[in-house]
Order: sequence, then C-alpha cells, then structure tokens
Amino acid sequence: MLDAWEGVDAGKWAARLLVDHVEFHEEVGSTNDRARELALSGAPVPALVVANRQTAGRGRHGRPWASNHPGGLWMSLTDEGGAFAPLLPLIAGAAVLRGVEACLERARQPALSLKWPNDVYLGGQKLAGILCESAEGTVVVGIGVNVNQGAEDLPTDGDVPPVSLRMLRGSATDKGQVLEAILAAWRQLREELEAGRRPGAPARVPEALLSELNGRSAVYGAAVAVQGTARHSNGRLGPIEDDSATGGLIQGDGALVIRTRAQTVEMIAGSVRILGGR
Repeated sequence: MLDAWEGVDAGKWAARLLVDHVEFHEEVGSTNDRARELALSGAPVPALVVANRQTAGRGRHGRPWASNHPGGLWMSLTDEGGAFAPLLPLIAGAAVLRGVEACLERARQPALSLKWPNDVYLGGQKLAGILCESAEGTVVVGIGVNVNQGAEDLPTDGDVPPVSLRMLRGSATDKGQVLEAILAAWRQLREELEAGRRPGAPARVPEALLSELNGRSAVYGAAVAVQGTARHSNGRLGPIEDDSATGGLIQGDGALVIRTRAQTVEMIAGSVRILGGR
C-alpha cells in the first residue's frame, strides 16, 4: 500500500475525501475485488480503493477493462446501497459527468454524455466506465476514468473508440483533482437521492436529476442494438434482443425505454450498443 498518492499523504486524503477508510496501491488485480474484501471484512463504509494500475480490471459481463496504465484513475467505493442500490450505476455516471466538468475550463467544456447504464462518453468516445457489484448487502462502485493516457496508451479493439482528458486538453490533468471532484459530486447526488425519497415509497431518481440525466443521455433518440431483460406493457419481465431499436427516456426507477418495431418496453438490465442517432 502507498503512504502517499499524487504527492499527498494517504491519511490527509481520507480527511479531504470524507471517507472512513482509504487505500492507495501501486498495483492491484482489481480495485473492485479489494473493495469487496474490505466490505466483507467489516471495514467502515464508505471505503475507497485507488490503484495506479489494475492487472485484472473488468467491465460488465466480465469483459476485460484496459487499466494497466498509471495515467488512468482506477477506483472503487463501497456504499450501503439499501433501497438505492439499483440506481447507483446511474448515480455514479452522473458523478463522473459532474466531476469531470468541474475540472475543465468553461471555455473548453466537452460534449459529455451518459450511455445507459454505465458509460460516460466525451464527444461520442468512451471516457469512463462504471461497474457496480454486490458484496453481501454492500454495493461496490467501481469507476475507471481515462485521464492522462495518450492515444497510443488506449485500446483499439472496442466497439467505441476511447478518449482521455489529456487528449482533449493537450496537457496532463491532476488525477487527485478529478478524484476529489467525482467524490464531491457523488456525495451531493446521494444527498439528492435521500432528500427526494418519500417514506414508504420505492426509491426513485428525483425529477430534477432525472431531467439532467435524460438531457445528457447518449441513448435517447439513437438507433441501438439491445440485449437483456425488459418490463413489458403488461408488467411482466422477459428477455429482449433487437438490432434495430430506438433508445428512449430513462425512467425514475432507472429503467430505459426502448422502442422496437413491434413494441415499447422498459429495459431494466442488459447491454445497449449505439448504432447511430442524433
């Protein structure tokens, strides 16, 4: 474990980030795996794990996530989850959007968007990915952001070309600043969730935040290929697989409206690949 990260003592980071337990590593297999170990061992929540390199980083469905480069911000945060657990991937995406924007000059504000359920795009290219996993009642929120990699450092074999903040700005960005901004946005968003909760009602995304998410959605109005589980008009859940659908609005429970030639459904889990759109 590192005694300092980005020139700041690890103990000072814990106070600055308002987390109960923080670890910085030069290298781990996966920050999600280490955060899960902390959760299962009874470590205080929230706990934060940050690594300069991941040797076994992964995305959704076990796909490899190229994160063995110190230019990226690779982090995992534990959260109590509770009733809000299904909404946390969207909340993490919103935190990355807000956090990254807070780090950029107003004159160079990028076209940042959220690709349901777990990616953040910069001008149509992938800037960040999110992976939320359960750990016996605790949620591990994994976030990877391409910060200081050059084009030569990023993978070229994905469906969506990757991009980094360095490629946008032409110079390095302070990873500590990005980390602080994302966690500040995360805390604010969690407070918004709590404030918008009605006693006895299911957890939902507050209307103002939902409007923000839909206004930044990369999927809305786009031609998409989808595969996963959907809620149909009769309320029943069933599989959906369609290569010529259209993305709709994100709903308050986190589902995504999908329109096919035959029907309109609410997708609650699965993958969405953008084929084109507005």
